[in-house]
Amino acid sequence: MGNCGWEPIPAFDSLSHYKQFVASMESAVASSSARPVPVDPKTGWGSAWKERWYRCEADGRVWRLVAPDPPFPGVFEPV
Repeated sequence: MGNCGWEPIPAFDSLSHYKQFVASMESAVASSSARPVPVDPKTGWGSAWKERWYRCEADGRVWRLVAPDPPFPGVFEPV
């Protein structure tokens, strides 16, 4: 079984970096290599954050994408 080649992003460098990353995730969804999954309210960060979860179809791992909200720089990491 492969993987999606995703690497954690502990902080986005800029809003532009975040937007480019979102575009790459949308492309992964369009190509069926990833799919969005519902955020688990027990594990999610709560309604104050703009959080999306994605499952890598190659390995089944779920990752969280949290949008920047200055001063918080946003994050992409495994759940």
